[in-house]
Amino acid sequence: QQQFINYLDLPLNIILKFPVGKNSRFIFGGGPQFSFLIGGKETTKVKEDAPSTLKVGDENKPVKGSDGGQYKGLDFNLNGLIGFEFGRVFLSVNYSRGFNNTYTAKNYDGTFRNVVVGGTIGIFFGSQESPKTRDRDKDGIVDAEDACPTQPGTAATHGCPDKDADGVADK
Repeated sequence: QQQFINYLDLPLNIILKFPVGKNSRFIFGGGPQFSFLIGGKETTKVKEDAPSTLKVGDENKPVKGSDGGQYKGLDFNLNGLIGFEFGRVFLSVNYSRGFNNTYTAKNYDGTFRNVVVGGTIGIFFGSQESPKTRDRDKDGIVDAEDACPTQPGTAATHGCPDKDADGVADK
C-alpha cells in the first residue's frame, strides 16, 4: 500500500538572533507547529500470480478519524530551526516531529508520526530601520531628537559636535 498524504504545517516560532560580524546574525528558534490534513491518496498494489507482476487496486482519499486506516485531521508538533542572516538575505533549516501518531493502521502497532525537514531562503523587503530609531551619524542620539543628525555629537549638546569639550555646541 502506498500513501501520499499532504499536511499544511503552521509553525509558531520564537526567534533569537545573535550578531556574528557587522551585517550577519546567527538565527536560533523553535516552538509549536500545527499540521492540518488537506488531502492525499492511498493506492493498494497486490501481487499477481507471477512474482514480478503487481496489480494496482483502488485509489482512495485519506479518511479523517481515529479508527484503523484513518488519519488525524490536526496534529501537534514541536519545531526547531537554525540559520544565518546576511544583511537582507537569510538561510535556515528546520525540523519538526509530531508527538502522536497521525495514522492508525489496521492490525499494526508501529508508529506513524508527522516528521518535517525543510529549509528556507528568504529576502527582506522594505526598510530595516524604523524612522524612530534611525541614527545616521551613529552618535547614539536618534535623528528625531538630534539637532545635528549628520554630524556626531554628545547628548549634552543635543547631538551636535563639541570639539573643544566645553559643553557648548560648535555651531
